[in-house]
Amino acid sequence: MSLLLLFIAVMSSCSDPTLNDWITEFNNRCPEDMGGGMTMKSMNVVDDYVQLECISDESELALDNSLFQAMLPSLAEPIKEEFLNESDMKALFQCCSDEGKGFRMMLTGEKSGASVALIELSPQELNEKYPPRPKE
Repeated sequence: MSLLLLFIAVMSSCSDPTLNDWITEFNNRCPEDMGGGMTMKSMNVVDDYVQLECISDESELALDNSLFQAMLPSLAEPIKEEFLNESDMKALFQCCSDEGKGFRMMLTGEKSGASVALIELSPQELNEKYPPRPKE
């Protein structure tokens, strides 16, 4: 996650970046190896979400594994809480909230093609934590 945190630190220091600025700059820095067989691929708006797309080479765990699928909700909740309350994510989440978007981190298996949402923060969850700022 080092690129994501570095990227957020850089963008947070910019004067009031828009959501489009975040997405454009993030995509200019991808792909990025996250370690553990995971690579950040892109960030896009998909429906009501800003979606971070990641690829897993599945060398450590196949995403279509039934045990992984069963454990995913209990694994995802602490990650979600950490992301929601992580101060480094505040500026990105504020921009998402300002635009009425949620945030989702998708992981897709390179071999199996299976996709799972590792993190999903609804627009409502972000609005509660980061109330939209008035538009000028």
